[in-house]
Amino acid sequence: MKKVLIWNDYPLGPVGGPSGYLYNLKSYIEENNIKNIDFLNNEDFIKKVEIKKEKNFEAIRKIIREFKKQLFKTKKLEKRINKFYKFYEGDYSFINNYDIIHFHDVRSFYRAKNILKDFKGITLLSSHCPKTPAQEEIEDNIKMDYKTFPKKLRERLEKIDQDSFKNADYLVFPCKEAQEPYEEDKNIKEILEEKYRDKKILYVPTGIPVKHIDKDEKFFSNKGIDVKDKFIVSYIGRHNKVKGYDFLKELGVKVLEKYSDVIFVIGGEISEEFPPIENKNWVEFGWTKEGYNIIKNSDMFVLPNEKTYFDLILLEVLSMGAPVLLSETGGNKYFKRYDENGLFYFEKYNLEEALEKFDEAYNLWKNRKLSLEGEKNYRIFKKDFTVNTFGENYTRLYNEVK
Repeated sequence: MKKVLIWNDYPLGPVGGPSGYLYNLKSYIEENNIKNIDFLNNEDFIKKVEIKKEKNFEAIRKIIREFKKQLFKTKKLEKRINKFYKFYEGDYSFINNYDIIHFHDVRSFYRAKNILKDFKGITLLSSHCPKTPAQEEIEDNIKMDYKTFPKKLRERLEKIDQDSFKNADYLVFPCKEAQEPYEEDKNIKEILEEKYRDKKILYVPTGIPVKHIDKDEKFFSNKGIDVKDKFIVSYIGRHNKVKGYDFLKELGVKVLEKYSDVIFVIGGEISEEFPPIENKNWVEFGWTKEGYNIIKNSDMFVLPNEKTYFDLILLEVLSMGAPVLLSETGGNKYFKRYDENGLFYFEKYNLEEALEKFDEAYNLWKNRKLSLEGEKNYRIFKKDFTVNTFGENYTRLYNEVK
């Protein structure tokens, strides 16, 4: 059996993103006593990287604040990016004990460039961003507009993406549909097409633990929210354009104009850029640890992504047996292959179609049939998206890589 190192230069935990993704995989590996797959467990190394990252982020944010005061200096930002993308230094000879190294971050793969020069094994790269890593870096981490970001620095980050996707021996995606956000970059699209022709792209659908949440009929009423005889629609996630919160608001306005017995319950940090709808039937929880309870006690979940990779929240919703109104984009489209599903798809940005699908779900709710659609989703989850299935697929993948 091949010896595998999963390169997690960040701590793992039951959260979103690659940290939670690998936390689930590691749980499976430990529970099944699998000995040929290791994680980067050098806590001092991880701590060093994390501290550098946080200090660097704060330094970048400080520069952005200066920029807003017309004191911005491009060279200062360039210096900070150089530091953040600095190549790993020191003795990494231990990597030669492995046949495969699997990176789960483009930045990590790029920083390992020098230490991989003498590596005789195979490199795998997964990126978990809902847009290109360069775009996420600029928009979500540095908090600047992608198009107006200094061109020289933007092109440098784009080149890091391109070189990383090109130089990894294999790319690993959860499904082909998850590549969609990356294909908007014509250079990355060409690389992906070439890798696909050479059979250097592998697919492993994500899996998560079942969310054992009991329905609580008083959950909302205990918080002062009157949901009696209401169709409860939930959304949990970031309040930004990529996640589709702006479109959710458009849909919400139209729905609340039409139906007096619909209530939207929303979780996620409230954004100044996209303020909530001012309506008593639009309830914002803000950042909350009770997201699963919100979903479980709702009648339907909305996933209106503008772009998406393979959204973990969708798997969590399926695991709780909830119907979903969702945009037909990226990894969301993967689930269309299931003939029996409780998924109400609409073309992204298509408000008219979204309203039609909402009406369809609403009428099923009125006739007490919508919960049957949720049961279909739970069956899909149990069949293909548990941690056990996820882990089995991964171990099989590593043993098949040549």
